[in-house]
Amino acid sequence: FMVLPIYNTLAKIDDNVINAARDLGADNYQTLTKILLPLSVPGIVSGITMVFVPALTTFVISNLLGGSKILLIGNVIEQEFTKGSNWNLGAGLSIVLMVFILLSMTMIAKYGWGGICILMKTARERFKKFIEDFYLVLVLVFLYAPILVMMVLSFNKSKSRTQWGGFTLQWYTQMFDSRSIMSALTTTLIIA
Repeated sequence: FMVLPIYNTLAKIDDNVINAARDLGADNYQTLTKILLPLSVPGIVSGITMVFVPALTTFVISNLLGGSKILLIGNVIEQEFTKGSNWNLGAGLSIVLMVFILLSMTMIAKYGWGGICILMKTARERFKKFIEDFYLVLVLVFLYAPILVMMVLSFNKSKSRTQWGGFTLQWYTQMFDSRSIMSALTTTLIIA
């Protein structure tokens, strides 16, 4: 997953840029550090994300390959929802996992490809852009609604998923006090 984005980025670099660097007196090391590496940063960031996010969220592969000997954070979340019936702790763990994914996405937004500015000239183009943006908002609401439910569950004092028992941080305290959960989180981050 790491090689393809980097290769794609390097393949798009014009040979004239490298030739210009050589014409201006840059040796191979300077060409690599001053030209190729900065121009390949979007591919590197994309590759890191393509490796990091699946490694962070996997639980099936670690069960199949590791035989449940090594717990990753995905395994712990899955166990809390299915075997432990502790949806509140599972929701809290999911929120912590979501923070790591959002940090990863922030890194992509900062160091990855920049946005493309589109100058719209006609009313038809503006309407088309409005419809596209509206559709995007609907898709995002559909995708992020479960996350909002998980956030509410992670702060619910009651273990019931249907009844609000008040605000609490007990699930987060339980999560960060648990050696097995912190070990699984550390192992996951090391692997990712």
